[in-house]
Amino acid sequence: MNSHLNVFNTYTKKERVYQLENDLTRAFAICMQEDVLFFYEVLKAVLNDDKQLDLLLSNTEVENKVNINIQQNSSNINSYEKIIAVSLSEFEMNVNHFFNQTNLHEYDPICDIVIELNDIVIIIEAKRDGVDCKAQLYNQAYNVVKKSNDISKFSEIVESRDLNWKKLMQIASKVSSFQKTVGQINRFTLDFINLVKGHNPNWLPETPIAALTANQGFAIRRRIESAINYLEVNDGIKKLTYNDRLGMVFTKPWAQEILFHIADEGQLVVTVYAGNTKAQGWHLFSREVEIAKTLNIEGKDYELQQGYHIKLTSFQKFFTGLWFRDTEFNKPGLYSKENYFNFTGRSIKSKGQWTALEQLFDEYFLSSYDWRAKLNWEEKVINTNKSQFDISFGYELFVVIPFEELKMMDDSATKLDGLVNLIRASYKAFEEDLIK
Repeated sequence: MNSHLNVFNTYTKKERVYQLENDLTRAFAICMQEDVLFFYEVLKAVLNDDKQLDLLLSNTEVENKVNINIQQNSSNINSYEKIIAVSLSEFEMNVNHFFNQTNLHEYDPICDIVIELNDIVIIIEAKRDGVDCKAQLYNQAYNVVKKSNDISKFSEIVESRDLNWKKLMQIASKVSSFQKTVGQINRFTLDFINLVKGHNPNWLPETPIAALTANQGFAIRRRIESAINYLEVNDGIKKLTYNDRLGMVFTKPWAQEILFHIADEGQLVVTVYAGNTKAQGWHLFSREVEIAKTLNIEGKDYELQQGYHIKLTSFQKFFTGLWFRDTEFNKPGLYSKENYFNFTGRSIKSKGQWTALEQLFDEYFLSSYDWRAKLNWEEKVINTNKSQFDISFGYELFVVIPFEELKMMDDSATKLDGLVNLIRASYKAFEEDLIK
C-alpha cells in the first residue's frame, strides 16, 4: 500500500521532526480506541493481572466507564482509587526503581495518554527513543495524587509498569496476525504497526523460525543476526560490520571471518574462506594440514563440504574469481606448495607472465570447465591497463544446517537460547576442529 495512505502519516514530513513523539502517541491512543481487541490486550499487559481485569468487567449490569485521552492536564484527573504509571520508551524501565525518585516538583504536568477504566487511571508517558522517563512519570503521578489525595498514601495508590515499544509492538503484531487469520483486519492497528516500522523496524517483534516458512529468508536471517548480536555482547565475539554479509571475526591466521547465509530452502549455511589471501594461505601451504571431513555442532556431526576459491584482486579490491569443486579438476595438484609460492600474491608482475598462469589453469582444469569465461579473463584481465594483480588460492569450507533443525532450535519469540547455542557451537567447531 502507498505509505501516503497510512491514516497516521501526514502528507508531508516538512518541519515535523519534533512531532514524531506526538504522532506515535496519538496513533497509539487512536488504535486503542478503534480496535477493541488491541485495547483489551494492552489492558491485560498493563494491569498485569487477568483476574483484576476480569473483575473489573464482570458486572454486566452496570456500564463500565472507559475513556482515552491524550495530552491531559494532571489537574483534570481527580476520580480514582488506583493509578498505574506506565513507561513507553525504547528504554526498559526497572519498576523496582520507580519509587526511588527524589526530584519532586509541584506543577500541572501534561500526561501523554490517560486511560480511565472505572476507578483505575492509567497514565502513559511515551518517548520516541531510549530516554528513561521514570523520573518524569513519577512526578506526573506525584502531582496527580498530591492535588486530590493524601500524598502519604502515594505508594498504596500508585503502581508502576514498563510497556516498552518492543512489548507493545509484540501485542500489536499478535493482534494483527489473529485478525488477518480470521479475515477481519483492523486498518488502524495495521497502519499503527507500519508507522512504527517506518520509525524503528527494530521495535517490531521477531518471529521465531518455528513459525516461519522456508522461503522467508529475510526473517530467518534476522533471527540469526539477533543471536550473533547476543554473542557479541555476552561472549565478546566481534560481529562483522559489513552491510553485504553476516558473520563474526575469526581468530585463526588462515581465515579472518566466519559467515552465515540463508539458502533458498531456509537452510543455514556456515562458511569459512580459508587462505583467502596469500598471508592466510601461507599457514596452509607452508606445512601439511588436514581439513576435517565432519564438524560436530551441538552433539551432531555435519558433513563439511569443500570447495575452492581463486580470488583476483587489484589494489586490495576483488575484481574477479573462480568458485569450483573437485569435479572440475583434470588432475589433482593445483593446490600445492609449489604453485602457492610460484603464483599467489603479487608474483605475477607483468602481462608476459600471465601466460604461465593460463597454462597452469589449462593443465589442471577440465576442458569443459571454461575458466576464462567464468573469470571474464579477456575483459577483466587481458584487455585492461592492469600491469599486475594479486591472486590467492583459497578454500570454501561450509556446513549446511537444515531448516527443520533450525525450527526445532528456535520456537520462542522471547528466547534465543537455541540459536545462540547453535551459533556459539558452530563458531567453536570451525575455530578448533576445522583444520589440524
